[in-house]
Amino acid sequence: MSKERLAIQYGLEESLNRFKILGFVLGITGVAIVLWPSLVGAHSNLLSGLLIFLATFSYAINAILVRRLPSYTPVVTAAGVMIISSIAIVPLWLWQDLPWQQSYSLEATLSMLWLGVGPTAFGTILLFAVIATAGPTFLSYINYVIPIVAYFTGVLLLGEVIEWHSLAAMLLIILGIALTRKRVAG
Repeated sequence: MSKERLAIQYGLEESLNRFKILGFVLGITGVAIVLWPSLVGAHSNLLSGLLIFLATFSYAINAILVRRLPSYTPVVTAAGVMIISSIAIVPLWLWQDLPWQQSYSLEATLSMLWLGVGPTAFGTILLFAVIATAGPTFLSYINYVIPIVAYFTGVLLLGEVIEWHSLAAMLLIILGIALTRKRVAG
């Protein structure tokens, strides 16, 4: 199969169309609906809500930038990202936390190693694999689900109440994601 045919099949040659625009609007509206009570409620936390929006947009921009990288296997790309991010963050960690003056329990050390190797490294490999096969638009819209997952994690683990606006937001986000996958005839 030709490279162009594969690109079309997997949506890698993506262009903006009315479905992607509408999907974006629905997705971001869903995120806003989920966040709205925490922004205007009795325990209003505008900064937290804005940071969640910033994280959502950062993931979307990251997916688009990653797509413009030279084509390598997801493992190679993930390794490069992990090495560069470590080079960027380790000096700050050494300066801020003075780790040679700290004592770390075995449990804390093993937890840190697990977080670095498990969710971070494996998640980064998955990120690049999804971008390579489904395209950056799909991945960026999947990231709208993050606030929904956080909300329902709060429901399951913290006993928070499920409210109608949260369910409506989830439906808007899912509909937005589905619309972004719709192809325009022609």
